Amino acid sequence: MTTAAIIPALDEEQTVGGVVSAARPIVDEVIVVDNGSSDGTATMASRAGARVVSEPVRGKGQAMTAGLESTDADVVVFLDADLYGLEPDHVRRLVEPVVDGRVDMTRGILSRGEVLDELATSGAVPYLTGQRALRRVVFESLEPEHRTGFRAEAAIEGLAGAYDLDTETVLLEGVHHVTKEVKRGLSEGLRQRGEMVTQVVGMLVVAAAAYRWRRFLGRLFRR
Repeated sequence: MTTAAIIPALDEEQTVGGVVSAARPIVDEVIVVDNGSSDGTATMASRAGARVVSEPVRGKGQAMTAGLESTDADVVVFLDADLYGLEPDHVRRLVEPVVDGRVDMTRGILSRGEVLDELATSGAVPYLTGQRALRRVVFESLEPEHRTGFRAEAAIEGLAGAYDLDTETVLLEGVHHVTKEVKRGLSEGLRQRGEMVTQVVGMLVVAAAAYRWRRFLGRLFRR
């Protein structure tokens, strides 16, 4: 199976190179999707060894889609561009279970403390993340309207649940995000966080119902 890392990026020149460097030893190619950056994101990504793709329409889902469409890899691992502390072993632990055929998707979670980590890795609570590896057909199975903004990650979880996909949750110890408030300033960071939460919560509800209904209709039509 061929593999690719897809890294959506918007003004992440300080961290994107490190994410690219962590992924390169593990996957066949690394693709950074520049989502309209005004800084040196594209330059830093290219210097680190990534192939840079431009997606001028802002939105994480749009960038994820552009990255997938730019490669024919069988397995893709999505990574956020604002991570620090990411190492090749973290990426390997995400990619290997999918490549080996043990699961359809892995999700990588960042540590939130012992109790929350235990709940998340056990599957007792839902956990959305930008770090996940999956067979490309999983993403291609999303409805087009679900691949926009922050909705895409919630839609993937809705589809995985509806179709009972085999998944594995991996704790990425020592990996951290640069917060939106630090990157964009307090006011803009809070605004973006609020927009993200609104899109994600809404899509969790919609996707869970939409994909279960689609699966039911699929069964019905096969009778």
